[in-house]
Amino acid sequence: MPKYDSQRKASKKWRAENLEYIQFSVRKGEKARIKAYAEGQNQTLAGFIKDTIYSAMSASNEDFTE
Repeated sequence: MPKYDSQRKASKKWRAENLEYIQFSVRKGEKARIKAYAEGQNQTLAGFIKDTIYSAMSASNEDFTE
């Protein structure tokens, strides 16, 4: 197995063990608007969404630990 195949396999395994994915839908055109806003804030789309969620959670003063 070439080196890059083993690295890809290791990365896939790590993601399966350590990450969860969230999908949601927005109306057509909204993704571009949100992405443009995020880029205007020097953030990626994913980073902006995560920061917004965590900010809202911390502002609510509720305990979200499991």
